Amino acid sequence: MYNKPMKLPRVGSAWVVLGLALSGQFFLTQQQVPWTLWVGIALMGVALWKLRELPFPAMGPSLGVRTEFILFSILSIVAVGAHFWRLGVFPAGLSMDLGEMGWCALRILHEGWRPLEEAFQYPTPFLTDFYQMAAWFGAVGSSLLTLRLFFLLFSLASLPLLYLVFRKFTGPATALLTLFFMAVMRWQWIEARGPHPSCETAFYLMVLMALLLVGFQGRKPLCLAGASVVCGVGIYAYQNLKALQLLMAALWAFEYFRFPSDRTFLGRNWKWPQALFLVLALPFLAYTWSHHNLGEREAGAFIGRKIIGEKSLSPLFGQLAGFALMFNRQGDLDPVHNLPGLRMLDDGTGFLFWIGLALAWRKRREREGAYPLIGFVVMTLPGLLTADPCATQRYTGLLPFIAYFAALGGMGLWNGLAGTFLKWREIRWALGLLFLCAVALENGYFYFGREAKDSRCQEAYGPEQTFIGNEISRGERESPGRFRYFVDPFFEHNPTIAFLGYPARDRIIPFEVSDWAQGKMPRDRDSEVFLNEVKSGTWLFLQRLLPEGQSGIFQSPDGETGLYLDWIPVSTLKGKKPWDRGLKGIYQASTDVTGSPAVSRLDPLINFSSRGDFPFQGPLPYKARWSGGLQVEISGDYEFNLLSSDKAQLWLDGKAVSSEQPVYLERGLHALRLEYEKDSGYYMALHLAWKKPNDSGWEIVPAEAYGLIR
Repeated sequence: MYNKPMKLPRVGSAWVVLGLALSGQFFLTQQQVPWTLWVGIALMGVALWKLRELPFPAMGPSLGVRTEFILFSILSIVAVGAHFWRLGVFPAGLSMDLGEMGWCALRILHEGWRPLEEAFQYPTPFLTDFYQMAAWFGAVGSSLLTLRLFFLLFSLASLPLLYLVFRKFTGPATALLTLFFMAVMRWQWIEARGPHPSCETAFYLMVLMALLLVGFQGRKPLCLAGASVVCGVGIYAYQNLKALQLLMAALWAFEYFRFPSDRTFLGRNWKWPQALFLVLALPFLAYTWSHHNLGEREAGAFIGRKIIGEKSLSPLFGQLAGFALMFNRQGDLDPVHNLPGLRMLDDGTGFLFWIGLALAWRKRREREGAYPLIGFVVMTLPGLLTADPCATQRYTGLLPFIAYFAALGGMGLWNGLAGTFLKWREIRWALGLLFLCAVALENGYFYFGREAKDSRCQEAYGPEQTFIGNEISRGERESPGRFRYFVDPFFEHNPTIAFLGYPARDRIIPFEVSDWAQGKMPRDRDSEVFLNEVKSGTWLFLQRLLPEGQSGIFQSPDGETGLYLDWIPVSTLKGKKPWDRGLKGIYQASTDVTGSPAVSRLDPLINFSSRGDFPFQGPLPYKARWSGGLQVEISGDYEFNLLSSDKAQLWLDGKAVSSEQPVYLERGLHALRLEYEKDSGYYMALHLAWKKPNDSGWEIVPAEAYGLIR
């Protein structure tokens, strides 16, 4: 397909296209200045209009087999290096979605769990990955590193397949350039290193396209059957792979209508591949029929619900606008998938992508243009049909085609400049190499230089939950069975902790401060306690209760306190007397506060950071009331603050206290009453803080400041 004669362009045309496209790219990137958008679009549009004077780059520079092999090897090394460099530093943790996948795989491996239909109701409904990962863990062991390797190998395996597929379209030079853009693309690094299951999309895509190309061109029915297997397996992998069957159907239709001589072969061999796909898809189809959706996650994210709710197509138009602008102007705002707001493509790939897209359109009737264009259009659907704005992880099926279009654009300009003063090959090679180095350096700067150091991106990967899981894993490696691990209820049921701490799964317990105050905690093992960053008061109370323990702090990537830690030997737990100060709390899920309480308990202090800190998990509205005494050691002006997003009111000696307003208190015991109400939402938190006379800072009212519990 690629050994066709090339018509040289008019001298100067390539320079005009290059200048206009670069100018358009410059203006498009200036997202802080709104008017630059329209200037950038206009310049890029004129560049694409002038592009008609450049030929489709059917031929690149001639390469010998040895040169091709050397260049392929160099690019492979670059790709491996980019995937693994400083992997232990960034990302700083493991997202909950990946933690859940790892935990599900361990359940399959060790508990005999065999999920099928129920997996579609999980937040990560990726059944194929569950079983593949279980086999992987069985072979190499389970850890944060081996989980990352699972997805990194998927990502790296897609690169030689990508090279072979696109080599059949336009030859080795363009295929090598495609491989380069894919290897150094920051977007690709984000998904693969995250890791995110979306990074496996390119692998499935390239396997499918390779099988279809060989099946159609070589008239091999087995390859077409293999393509159907890929589509069937893909249904149970990452969400955007549900589009594979649609892609296969679209490419089949192209072959059928474009090449009449193949119609007999295609018509005779379409039934068995489709039957094979239907057999593999049967559990998924049964679930879809009974639940009337493609899965709980898809149902929640489907843009159709938003369109119906607003009775307007504006959500879809908004998605289209965000999609069009994410390449060159403003990308994903989610710090898990991008440095928030940064364009998804570097400047070099960004302007070449549009040039190559236009060049491919001119070859839309040939495989070298039609296959990438059809693939690009079909793989936009998973992103366009979601209600999440600019969810770039659902657009990862575009990455191989973006790299190919950028390579087409690069080769088009390379050939176009052949008739100018750059006709000397050495000069063109030198400038081309400098350009490619600039592309790689820009991607490296924004990923390793800025994104990896951005606190929002670091925090998005859950460094605290990852630290807890790794600490539990380390404890089990060094001293199996020695510890019980008490985790702040804020992290209860956290899948990352469940995955990394799986060897101690029966000894990971929610930390209940009221139980520890009353001496009801387990006393048969040494204990490790992990408290949320806002639990400073609880942490200090634990040190006051058990001074023989060892305390510490885990700092989050932004330098702030991420966790409070305590290591408590079993010897200090035995014989420890209950704490005798605090408040009596009454919790109920009723609007009638005079009715019978649902739960009553003694709380040593008010330092709650999540719903899990409350003993009653009933439906809203939800109320709690505490009563007791507040012991004041010195007379003076005190200030109180109720830190909560819900309704809360404090009374002292029967008088309502306003937040951050001075209240004069005499030395001695004062009657305290505190009421809390939760009307809506899930998140629950309440902290009672004070500022004592002559103190400049706030602190959680300590447990020793409350009166004796009667």
